[in-house]
Amino acid sequence: MDRALFIRFSSIGDIVLTTPVLRCFARRYPSVKIDFLTKEAYAPLLQYNPYVAEVIPLKTGLLDELLAFRQVMARTYRLVVDLHKNMRSMALTAGLTGPRVVWYDKLTMERNLLALLQTRMTKAWAPVPLRYLGAVTRFGVEDDGEGLEFHSHESHARAAEDLLAPVAGSGNKLIALAPGSRWYTKQWPLKKFAEVVNLLPEFEFVILGDERDGAVAEKIQFFAKRRILNLAGKTDIMAAGEVLRRCCGLVANDSGLMHLGCAVKTPTVALFGSTVEEFGFFPFRAKARVLQKPVKCRPCGTIGKNTCKIQTLECLESISALEVVAALNGLLNS
Repeated sequence: MDRALFIRFSSIGDIVLTTPVLRCFARRYPSVKIDFLTKEAYAPLLQYNPYVAEVIPLKTGLLDELLAFRQVMARTYRLVVDLHKNMRSMALTAGLTGPRVVWYDKLTMERNLLALLQTRMTKAWAPVPLRYLGAVTRFGVEDDGEGLEFHSHESHARAAEDLLAPVAGSGNKLIALAPGSRWYTKQWPLKKFAEVVNLLPEFEFVILGDERDGAVAEKIQFFAKRRILNLAGKTDIMAAGEVLRRCCGLVANDSGLMHLGCAVKTPTVALFGSTVEEFGFFPFRAKARVLQKPVKCRPCGTIGKNTCKIQTLECLESISALEVVAALNGLLNS
């Protein structure tokens, strides 16, 4: 086995969750070169990973996609590990001749049934990183018991230092907030984020997110009535990771930034609404606390929804700012 290809197209959290299987595979087969096919936007997350020989970026657009697939097909792989397992990845692997192709257990039927009927089909569901690992255990790859990883370049560290210059005097008293999410049913109310800020006057706060979270950050600043460093939409993925590394704590929705915080070993309070532990996306082997409520309608979907079917968002509204502060203090004092 000279070269292996791993496939996971997106997104931030899902890519970060592949780092344990990459590490374990590389340690079992140190002479095998690992290539990784992912969307161009997420390629930097693996560009500096010591276990990855080459990241193949998948650009947007049919022509660029076909060119990337052609590049893959031109290489001789002994093994292809499909960690996305959708129509696109299976179409690509179907066109490969020679390599053995393996997939991870996506538990699609079980997840859908759980969301539809709140009926659990199995007693224990492994976290997603261990499901990824399950795709290659048949080759003697074993779990090393370690967590997620984030590797960057010194330029990203410098960028983070520059971005944090306005709060440079905070010492080890900087907390990150990640209030964004693509889905409404994963968004803890903004006023509650502001309450956390007001309940912890001895800390400085920085808000992280993409361009869509800029307005969200401004609302938190308005409700908090105090200075917060707003970096939403002002960092790339890599600089965001280094900013998180420099924080003493993180309060985050179920999102990619939550997993990134775990990867850089920042104590994390994770807020879960419509999704549940069985789906496999709880903080993985991290110094973290999950806050969730046993609302009967959870989970209402496998990934999240843009509306709440009971119109109350009770799963997240019922999590108080005081609970978040208590969880955060518990992590910081442990």
